Amino acid sequence: MKIGGRENKKHKIGLTVLRGQPFHIGHDSLLRRMLSECDIVVAMLGSAQEARTADNPFTVAERMNMIAPWFETNIANGTLCLGAIDDLGNAKLWAGYVLAKVWKDFGLEATAYYSGAERDSELFADAGMAIENLDRKIIPISASKIRAGLRAGDEAVLEFIFPSNRAIVKRILTNQNTH
Repeated sequence: MKIGGRENKKHKIGLTVLRGQPFHIGHDSLLRRMLSECDIVVAMLGSAQEARTADNPFTVAERMNMIAPWFETNIANGTLCLGAIDDLGNAKLWAGYVLAKVWKDFGLEATAYYSGAERDSELFADAGMAIENLDRKIIPISASKIRAGLRAGDEAVLEFIFPSNRAIVKRILTNQNTH
């Protein structure tokens, strides 16, 4: 139902911070849930200052290129905003830092935070945001498991990566093993 020219969704502006190292079907499920519940979704790619490390093997540009093809329409119509944010190293200041970056980059004030981590939920709740906790057991995969699996030669973990992203994920993670 539309009210005042916009759909009557649960939240006006939803925010999440994810690393997407690599982007997988769990991240996709999160963004699709947010798009169904929020007028606008802001997804900030964390650890933007790092690339080609064991925990952060992909650049921000590579991660955005993994995400963008699956959400072209949402990006084009402004219902999904992708951004990047460096780590801060101070948990007490994290929520304010993220919210300020979202305002600076997009001119948006997020109203709900979507989180798969209790610690993040607490930080953003303390900043006065509505919290939507995710049940990570629904899709039992993590980017850490994917990275570890590929480094160990287990290509079965590629089933959790979109086919168009598998080549870059495999190439970068395999190259890391040889250096």
